[in-house]
Amino acid sequence: MSSNTPNLGLLKKDPMTDGNETFNIQTMLNDNWDKIDDKVGQMSDEIGNITVPDASLTVAGKTMLSNSITGTRENVAATEKAVKLALDKSLSSVPDASLTVAGKTMLSNAINGTRQNVAATEYAVKTAMENVKVENYDGRTEEVFYYVPSQYPNVNEALKAIKKVNAGPRTVQIDAGFDDPWTGQYGIIGFIGGTISITGASSTNKSKIGSAGYGIYVSNTTAPIFIRNIIFNHKDSMVNCQSPCAISISGCQKTASNAGDWLWFGGGARATVSNCQCSNAVYGDVIQAMTNSQVYILLLTGSNNFGFINASDGAIVTDVSGDGISATYKYSINRAIILTSSGPVYS
Repeated sequence: MSSNTPNLGLLKKDPMTDGNETFNIQTMLNDNWDKIDDKVGQMSDEIGNITVPDASLTVAGKTMLSNSITGTRENVAATEKAVKLALDKSLSSVPDASLTVAGKTMLSNAINGTRQNVAATEYAVKTAMENVKVENYDGRTEEVFYYVPSQYPNVNEALKAIKKVNAGPRTVQIDAGFDDPWTGQYGIIGFIGGTISITGASSTNKSKIGSAGYGIYVSNTTAPIFIRNIIFNHKDSMVNCQSPCAISISGCQKTASNAGDWLWFGGGARATVSNCQCSNAVYGDVIQAMTNSQVYILLLTGSNNFGFINASDGAIVTDVSGDGISATYKYSINRAIILTSSGPVYS
């Protein structure tokens, strides 16, 4: 049985049912060719009416290609050749990078090189960090105690056991009533980070140091220092702080007979003295503040002293200790200032 194609309506014969029919030139050829020709004509007319605009930055359309790498037109497309030429030219015009010139840089994984014209990779930085070793460093952030005499025989040995660079507080803890036998100076020297403390048992059961006549010497230390509940048990034992550090002395006392100076602060030190007692410093001063130091004095008592405060060379002393200490002279001032509850006292 014959049928027609869906788009052009061309006549088709079925070989099974129409096989014996005589071939009709008009219907099988001419009519079909006329339909095809008519449809092709319609397509030509429709295609001819299609308008493709020139391409631009905002409109899609037909585009001309260009090999130029110096043009400024925005309605042509660059060829592969143009892109390669531009890239080659740009790379050849970029200088090698240096410490003074920005430019192209080679990467390096080396951590021991000396070149100054290559850049370190993340891998190199990580490897270098993992290989860093800080000598004399204690990274513990919690407070660490050094017990005297159960762990160390004297305060000086405990101080020597503390690393110079610390991430947390370090405390030399002295047993109640212990009289330190050390016959030399107690050095708090070169400590960085954390805090350094020398602490007696309690305010009512203090520990003793300096029985041999030596005292505490502070130098080149930026870690804050705390001296608590200590008896300076010899007429010559003292604190000598000649360092731009912060130091707090509390609950301490010096009452040995015929004593000299007790507390020296200089070198830009910042000191606080509170709840302390000093008596019998008949050959010196209770406190000497020198060379740009700053000293705050609170609740200091004692008697039979030669001098109370000797301030000089840019020192600033704040005295709110009241009248609890007696001395032959209260203040000696030379190019310094002492601030009192009654107002400042100048040299």
